[in-house]
Parts: sequence; C-alpha cells; structure tokens
Amino acid sequence: MSERYFVDGYNLLHADPDWGALADANLEAARDMLIERVSRWSAHTGHRVCIFFDGQGRFHDRAPRDPGRPNVDIVFTSSKLSADSLIERGVYEAHKRDTVIVVTSDRGISDFCLGLGAMTMRATNFLGVLGESRGS
Repeated sequence: MSERYFVDGYNLLHADPDWGALADANLEAARDMLIERVSRWSAHTGHRVCIFFDGQGRFHDRAPRDPGRPNVDIVFTSSKLSADSLIERGVYEAHKRDTVIVVTSDRGISDFCLGLGAMTMRATNFLGVLGESRGS
C-alpha cells in the first residue's frame, strides 16, 4: 500500500538552502522546482502527495491536476486559512490516518497530526529522501 504525503510546501522550500535562496529572488521559480522534484519522486515511488502552500486569494484553490504528475496535488490556501490548517483537516478527514505522512518541521502541526494517528517527517529528512532518489 502506498503512503500519502501531506507536505507543508513553504516549510520544505525553506528547509533546502538552494530553494530558499532562490525563493528570495523568485518565489514562483523556487516553488516550481520543489513541485517538479517532488513530482519525479512521487512518479518513481508511486506515493501520493499533496503539497500545501499558504495563499493570498479569497478562496483556497487546488491547482488543476497535471497529467504529467497524476499522484501530486497542489493546494494554495486562501488568505484566511493557513496551509497548516488544511493539513490538519486533511489528516483529520483521512480514512486511514496510519498511511498519512505529514512533512513539516513545525512542531505544533507535527504533534497534532501524531495525536490523530498520522506519521510525521521533518522537512530536512524528506529532503534526504528526495536526494536518495535523485536518479529517478
């Protein structure tokens, strides 16, 4: 059975020094690099991933599914809702919480999700997992 990963996008982005530096100059390019890298990893492993980014809009928005990355969803939250809140809601609503891995270095989210029965992984550890499969 494949796991489902709920990724705190900006937390992961700033955990990588290269992506973080690029984000200071061009946030959209840094986000695109992160999405591309996670998408390649997902295609290689078969794991489903939802990447959550804090947004600025009036409504939270799920980016249209890209046929090139069938197991990856991208969600931008509204300005009134944080990515953290949607991650917590996703874990709460998950049918099999023990198959959910939340990628964040935010201790509050991590503790909450662990309390619901999900697993958690620090963003820096997930970067290592992505690095181990760079050949994909």
